[in-house]
Amino acid sequence: MMKTKLFLAAIALLGVAATAQETEQNRERTRERVETATQNQQRTEAQEQIQNEQAREALQQARERQQEGVEQGMSTSEEALQNREQNRSQQAEETRENAQQRRSEGVERGEAARENARENRMRGSERSEAARTRSQSAREERGKMENRPASRPETNGEAFRETQRTQRQERPVRGR
Repeated sequence: MMKTKLFLAAIALLGVAATAQETEQNRERTRERVETATQNQQRTEAQEQIQNEQAREALQQARERQQEGVEQGMSTSEEALQNREQNRSQQAEETRENAQQRRSEGVERGEAARENARENRMRGSERSEAARTRSQSAREERGKMENRPASRPETNGEAFRETQRTQRQERPVRGR
């Protein structure tokens, strides 16, 4: 009875220790998740702050340019604005042309690869057919050679009988 209680107490302690260890592991994982989330939040806030600062700087520069335009006369700032728009349009057009060129080059490469694969398949088929033809003609040639009577003198009429007689005469006689 005492042994049973002691055994049950030991099992209970092991269970509590395992649970405590799992709990500690869960706490550690939770702590790591919280740290990661905090770091991600800080990074996001830093990026937002940088973007806001860049936006403020761009706005400030636009105001300064506008002020300069007012000081120099409206035509200068309007010309600068038009020049920027033209540059953007030209860059957009160049980007579209480059993209179109890359697409057409890709299509050409794909077609060339398909054609190359087709040619390789054709060459492979031709080689297979040639090998098959060579094998067939070699088999036929062997068959012709084997079927000619002169190719087997041991079974050819008189020569065969002569060979048989010679072999009988050369055999030792048993029992005499």
